[in-house]
Parts: sequence; C-alpha cells; structure tokens
Amino acid sequence: MKKTVLMIAALTATLCAGLSACGGSPAPAPAPAPAAQETSSPEEESAETPALTEDATTEASGESRTEEWGKFSVLVPAGFEFSGGDVLDETDTRYFSVKKCFFSSFDFKTEETDENMTASYNYNKETYTNGQKPETSGTFGSLEWTGFDYDGAGTPCFELYGKIEGINVRVSGIGFTLSDSETKEVLGSLALKASDEAETADSGEAAGAEAEEETAAGTEEAAVNYIQVVEMDHVRAGIPEGYTVIKDAAPKQFIFKNVETGGQIGYWCGKDTADEQIQKSLNTLENVEKQEWDIGGVHWVGYIPYEGGYDLACDTTAGYFMIDMEYGTMEELEKLIAGLEMDLPDIP
Repeated sequence: MKKTVLMIAALTATLCAGLSACGGSPAPAPAPAPAAQETSSPEEESAETPALTEDATTEASGESRTEEWGKFSVLVPAGFEFSGGDVLDETDTRYFSVKKCFFSSFDFKTEETDENMTASYNYNKETYTNGQKPETSGTFGSLEWTGFDYDGAGTPCFELYGKIEGINVRVSGIGFTLSDSETKEVLGSLALKASDEAETADSGEAAGAEAEEETAAGTEEAAVNYIQVVEMDHVRAGIPEGYTVIKDAAPKQFIFKNVETGGQIGYWCGKDTADEQIQKSLNTLENVEKQEWDIGGVHWVGYIPYEGGYDLACDTTAGYFMIDMEYGTMEELEKLIAGLEMDLPDIP
C-alpha cells in the first residue's frame, strides 16, 4: 500500500469552473479530504435502525428542524439538508452530515476510538496547512472540542475533535470557520438522544461493579474463531472468520479481504529490519510521519497514510513482518494481531 496523499487541486479548478450552488453564487472549492473514510468492522457495525427514510437523506426545507441518527440528535437549520451514513455505507449510524450545499457542510464522525480519532485529526492537521490558524479549544453546547481553521483551496474550512458524554466526535467543516454563527448553531445543538443519555448514565453506574465482577471471576474474552492458519516466514498467522483469501503466496506474502467492509489486508515478510522497510515506504510519501505502537506485546513501527489505512511492521529473527491494511480500524487490527505467533528477536 504505497499510497500518496490524495490532493484535489485539479478537481477543484474543474468544479469551480462548472458548478454554482448555495443561492446561485459560484461554488467555492471543496476542502481536501482523507483518501478514504473509515468503514466498520463486523464487531463495530451498529444494530440501531436509522431514524430517517431509506435513503438516509432529507431535503433542504424552509424551516429548521432536529434530526436523529445513531446515538445523536442535531439541529438542521432552514435551507440545510441532512444526510446519514457515508459513501461506503448509507446506513452506518456513526457518520452523518448537515449540508447547506455541495461545498458547504458539517461532516460528523462519531464513536471512533481515542487512538483512531486523535491519529486522524493529527494527520489532517499536518496535511491541511494552507492558511492554517493556531489550534483553539472551547465548547459548543455540550461538545468539548479542540480544532483549527484552514484555507481549503480558497474555501474556509475547519477540523475539530471532542467528546459528548464520553463519546468521541470528530467534525470536518467545509465552507465555514469555527467562529461562524452556523457552526455555533449546528455544533451547539449536537446532543445524545434522550434514550442514549439514560443508557450512558446507567452504564456509567454499572461499570464499576462489572469491572469488579470480571476481575474477581477472571472473566475471559470470547475466543476468536480462526478458520485458517498461514505459515509465514517465522510467523504463524491465524485468519478469523469474516475474511476471504485473495492471494496465498506464503511464506512471503498473503493477501485477504474483510468480506463485510471490502477492506484488503496484506501480510508480508522480508529480510530488512522493520525500521528499514517502513522508511522505504515513507520515502515515497508526503506529509506522512512514522509512528510506533505496542500491540499484543509486540513493538510495531509504521504510519497511517489515510483515515482507515495502517502500514506497520515488527522485527522477527528472519527480518520483518509487515501488515498492510485498507479501510480498517485499530480494533480490527488488534484482533488480527491477536492471532499471530512470532519468532521474535531477543531484545537487549
């Protein structure tokens, strides 16, 4: 997965020349966006039924109203429309948008892990540097946030992340700044639905008791059912249910796919060290920084080329073992790593 960061300057020029929207004025250029949105793993798929129509979209109306989607409710001002889900799954209750027009919108991403949320936000902060304003923080209603404004090819934009009742929220604003009245109105209205507020309170009260019970009883997590074991170079890899094999070239290469999300995963082995292999990839990319993780008792080095993409490697006695994931999550990655048995080098 040696992907470059998606840039849209050429597309912006074409769209600006041929489109007009939002009251008939020339349409501003869209803000840069990550190359892909994160999609859900089978474990993360929400069981909730969306509160809107089948296409998860409401047309703009002359009156403001409140829409509910997933765990949240949000104000949709007069002249705006609401859209649920994302381009990969219109029923995904973790994503929704409040749109004034194609080039003016608030795009919400909710229920991400702390690690994935901050990693995606930091990646955007390092990427969207044109006209970037200093990072600020504050509150919109019950949303406690940190964010920054920037210039998206001539269009005011912002990125922010925060929490409401312990649930992570990340927002990308296109055509608006953090100080605009529309931003304050829409983000200030964001709240948990009444039923979810009660569930959050109940779960908070029960959390301590549950933790004590699990510790005392030594509760074990449900075992993952690995349907195939792949012999890589000094690594045995268990492949869980929910995946299909694309290419089996073990012990050097094995490629498979998450049948639910369509995300592709590659396992690779080579003679270089993990640092050397990751650096080779980083040398071909722009605005992507090396990161380090400790997962499953193993130290990994790698990078996040776009939201939902992970490239990471660790050292083995034979060289390196690398995981290349598309359209995944950290939870999915941790599940896959839990199925690995490695012949690791001695650590001094």
